[in-house]
Amino acid sequence: MPQIINIVLTIIAPIIVVAGLGGLLDRAKAFEARNLSRVTIYVASPALAFYGMANATIRSDELLGLVASGLLTASISAIIGWVISRVFKMPRLTASAFVLSVCMINIGNYGIPFNEFAFGRPGLERALVMAVTQIFFAYSVGVFLASWGRASILKSLKNSISVPGPYAAGLGLLVNFAHLPLPDLVMRVAYILQGAAVPLMLLLLGIQIARVEFRGGPWPVILGASGLRLVGGPLIGVAVATALGLEGVTWQVAVIQAAMPTAVVTTILATEFDSDPQITSSVVLVSTLSSVATLSVLLYLVQ
Repeated sequence: MPQIINIVLTIIAPIIVVAGLGGLLDRAKAFEARNLSRVTIYVASPALAFYGMANATIRSDELLGLVASGLLTASISAIIGWVISRVFKMPRLTASAFVLSVCMINIGNYGIPFNEFAFGRPGLERALVMAVTQIFFAYSVGVFLASWGRASILKSLKNSISVPGPYAAGLGLLVNFAHLPLPDLVMRVAYILQGAAVPLMLLLLGIQIARVEFRGGPWPVILGASGLRLVGGPLIGVAVATALGLEGVTWQVAVIQAAMPTAVVTTILATEFDSDPQITSSVVLVSTLSSVATLSVLLYLVQ
């Protein structure tokens, strides 16, 4: 029990405090949230991705294992969600929102700082790899699930191509694995900018959660999706990470990332493509609040 309390105080509490500050500042309209979002997406996060990958100590087999783990965990979650939606004969829009809520994981704004606090720099590096993987999943499979025969996916695919984070991560990996020398100026600028990424991510997480409207809806669907994300997710993560032969901190990060709550982008996609944002927004809120308990226990178990 003391260990779980220590996890809450040293890992969960800092995330809650900074995210809560973001939510309070947004409610007070102390700044323009869109500008903060743009700085994070187009400056700080790419710098973190580039610097983190350029200096990463991840072996190529670990890298491939993390990518495979991220894709398989999300895909298996989607398949299980789809099967459950068919078994219970959910209406099409409800099924779309349910599956989307189950397989879209907040491994970026939440997962990256959580793993850094829990496992230090090695955790951050591995969480970054999975976050980049999730971006591709979100704007491919995620968009398909949200649209589910109702809308064109061209706009969101264009949006995914314009996000610089994956390109920065790829460039960083190229520099790392090819041992390409870069001027000290470039690396120091990247170092300064990447230092802003995690605080900005947490502030944005707070802003996003503060703006989520709890709209209620069918409680069995909301609780079922939240439970499947927070309890089923880590079980899938353990099975996948073990089957892939991941070990040590790589295995730990893969499991923790699989247990993260539903991503806020779920509601964005559901709104954009006429799914059911009432369900997705409720699942985001319920799963995020509940994750304080589930992630604390899970981290205690995997450490």
